[in-house]
Parts: sequence; C-alpha cells; structure tokens
Amino acid sequence: MAQRFRPGPIQPEPVASRASTSGSADARPFRRATPKLALIALPALLLAGCGGDQLASFDLAAAPSGSVRAGAIRGVLAVAEPGADGPLDSERIVIRTGPDQLAYLAGAKWADNLPHLLQGKIIASFENARLMKSVVRPGGASDYSLHVDIRRFEVDVANNQARIELSARIMSDRTGRPIAAKAFSATAPAERTADGKAAEALDAALASVLRQMVSWTATTI
Repeated sequence: MAQRFRPGPIQPEPVASRASTSGSADARPFRRATPKLALIALPALLLAGCGGDQLASFDLAAAPSGSVRAGAIRGVLAVAEPGADGPLDSERIVIRTGPDQLAYLAGAKWADNLPHLLQGKIIASFENARLMKSVVRPGGASDYSLHVDIRRFEVDVANNQARIELSARIMSDRTGRPIAAKAFSATAPAERTADGKAAEALDAALASVLRQMVSWTATTI
C-alpha cells in the first residue's frame, strides 16, 4: 500500500506536457495546457505546485514474496536505476488529462525521484522473492544486470485508471551480451485522485508489474 508522509498547502501552477502513447520511451516536447483543458481535467487537479510548496509525499511498496523457489538462481543481479524521460523523471505524480497531455497532480509527490524510488522497490521485490544469491545496485561484481525503462506511470483521469508500463532488459555481465527483453504493463481502477487515491491506484498496478518482472526473470536467466 502506498504510504503517505508530509501533507501541506497547495499553490497550483500549470505544467502540462505532450507525451507519446506508442510505447516508445521518448517523450515529445512539452507544451502548456490551455485553461479549457485544465478545467476539463477537474478543478481538484489544478496542476503542479511551486518548488517551495509543502506537498503530501507518498511511497510505493515492493512486491511481496511469491511462489518462486528461494535461491533458484545462483548469482548476483545488479538493478540499474530505471530510465525515464520528461515529466516521469521527477518526484511528482503524473496524470493524463488528454490523449497527448500530461500534467502533475496538485498537492502531491512521491517520496523520492520516481526512477530512484522505483529502483529501490525493484531490488526489494527480488529480495522478497529470494530468487537470487544477492541483489545490488551497479558498481560491484555481478553476474547479471537488469535495465528498466519507465514508459508510463500515470493516472488517466478521463478513464479513471492508473496505468504502468515498464520495459526490462537482462544483460549478462560476464559476456556483456543481452539475454532477453520484455515489456510489462498493468492497470488499476482510480475513481478518485485526491486524498492519496492516485498513489494507491499506481501502487496497486505496480505490485502486478513487479510480480510479472520477478517471475519472468526466474524463467529467463
């Protein structure tokens, strides 16, 4: 479950962007939302506070232990910090207000920059599964490395749905060659975005994606 930290006042400032829906990790150039779009996206979703605002902070959860046999792979897995472009490379929670429009949810943020936060949850998910001998951050000796790109990590306010898409690549650190690659996605209902409901919906979708990723790794390496 997503955990809430520091609540605080909201001072909104529009910061919408255009983003690809084709599955590519490349973000298209930003553009500001029109006042009409901001209203369509619901008054409660006035976009992004100024940098000095106190925002409610939310954490994500790692996937719990699964059915994979403990110690199934004798090796060390290094998990790189996920790649992200544009608004996803931020500590702010992203909402989709239209087919090609992204914005930040007012009054809320993640507990850390999303790629760094997600890296920790991926590592913890593999540790919970007890799949590998060890799971580490890059920098030391490792047998395999996992590279993840964040394609989507957003709440679609038009469809009341949280959606996450991550692409993953496993590399052999001994040979430097790729072993396999796969995209993972999941959705969760998001009837509301206020009071932490957006973070909870994204947390539920992430749990499914992380379980998929751990199971895939177990059958791939």
